[in-house]
Amino acid sequence: MPDHHEPEDPLTRLYLLANLVSSDLAVAGIPLVPDYLHGGHPLGPVGAHVFADNLGHRGVFISWVSHSILTSASLEAWSEGRTGQDNPAGQWKSTIDTAMQNAMATILSSIGYEVVTADDESEAELVVTARAAGGPWWDWYRDQTDRVRAKSLDTAERLRTTTGEHGQ
Repeated sequence: MPDHHEPEDPLTRLYLLANLVSSDLAVAGIPLVPDYLHGGHPLGPVGAHVFADNLGHRGVFISWVSHSILTSASLEAWSEGRTGQDNPAGQWKSTIDTAMQNAMATILSSIGYEVVTADDESEAELVVTARAAGGPWWDWYRDQTDRVRAKSLDTAERLRTTTGEHGQ
C-alpha cells in the first residue's frame, strides 16, 4: 500500500514501487509472472514480469512474457534465418508484445506512474521511474483494512473485558 513515509534507501523504494506496479497491474487484470517462473518454465507462463533494477537503480522494469509455445516457434524460425513474412509466429509475437507493452504503459500512466520505454541495454520493455501519491483503489483498500482491524480490536477488547469480568 502506498505509505506517507518514503523509505530513504533507494533499493527499498524500488522494491516498494515494484510491489505497487505489480498490484496495480493485477487489479487491472494483467496476469503477473513471478521471478521463479520467468525464463522458460515448461508450463509457459504468460504475463507481466515486474522487477526492481537492483543493480542500476534506474526504476522498475516491466517486460511482457509471451507464451513459451509462441516464443519457441518464433525463435526456431529466426534461428533458421526466417524473418518477416517467413516467420509468422515472430510477427504475431511482435504484435502481441507491442500491444501488451502499450496497454501496460497506458494503464500505469493513467493512474500517475511515470513510464518510459526501456533502452536497448535492458531486457525490459518499460521502465517505471516514479508514481504519484494515492491511486484509484488504494484509499478504499486501506479504509477497508482499517475498518476490519478496528472491528477486530473492538471484538478482542470486548472479549477481554467479558472474560475478565467472568473470570474473577
